[in-house]
Amino acid sequence: MGRFSKLETSTGEAQQGTEVPGSQLPSASANEPEYDANYYCSLGFAQFLRAKYDKALQLFSRATQKEPAHVDAWTGEILTLIAQRHYREANVWVSRAIELLPENPRIVSLQGLVFAHQGLCDRGLQCSDYAMTKSASDPYVWFIRGQILSLAEKPHAEFCMGKALEVRRADDWLIPALIGLFYAEQKLYPRAEHYLLIAAKENTVNAALWFHLGKVQMRLSKWETARQNLEMAARLEPELREATQLVHTMKHSSWFARLLARFFPR
Repeated sequence: MGRFSKLETSTGEAQQGTEVPGSQLPSASANEPEYDANYYCSLGFAQFLRAKYDKALQLFSRATQKEPAHVDAWTGEILTLIAQRHYREANVWVSRAIELLPENPRIVSLQGLVFAHQGLCDRGLQCSDYAMTKSASDPYVWFIRGQILSLAEKPHAEFCMGKALEVRRADDWLIPALIGLFYAEQKLYPRAEHYLLIAAKENTVNAALWFHLGKVQMRLSKWETARQNLEMAARLEPELREATQLVHTMKHSSWFARLLARFFPR
């Protein structure tokens, strides 16, 4: 399994054959402040939103080393492996999470999502059904169920996404962001725009959200709005080179300039 061949356990011992993805992250130095699992998990999702998946795995791994039963960290780690299409590795790590948290509805749901991505949608739905009997208050359980239904080409996926939005904490902008990214991956761009816009409005200083929103709006031929949102991303985070490059292309491409002039005359 290559880089997934060794697991760092909660006692610090290594088990051959099960490496934590990203466990090569250097340890904190004696002079470095000690950060908790929530801190590393938050950084992990920030990298996830930028598609910096290897870095995200490092950070989620650090979070689970700090707190082995940290559900959000396991969630981030497994979603990242799925985003990379590393389904075999995702199956290994969701099984590890099940060992630690055998009755956790979200972890059971994630196991179902891994099954669905492996073509075992009926088995995935069974996991989701079981998770729903345990908790219908976790927005991730609804979000993951929506993904499984969508992958299985069954109805009510959008209903589940709406429920995820409904039961989340009022300040949890990550849920609509993740839903939007899922729909963008599925090329369902109007739905992706809807959820990404919610996330961006709730976290207006997050450059990655404006970047993804702008890219989706380009797919929808909403050129001027896309340009504005990509410029917002570039202003908020000049280091986000993809946003800067897209803005440059939109401003300096002659055919694109003519298109903008046609539909948005000054």
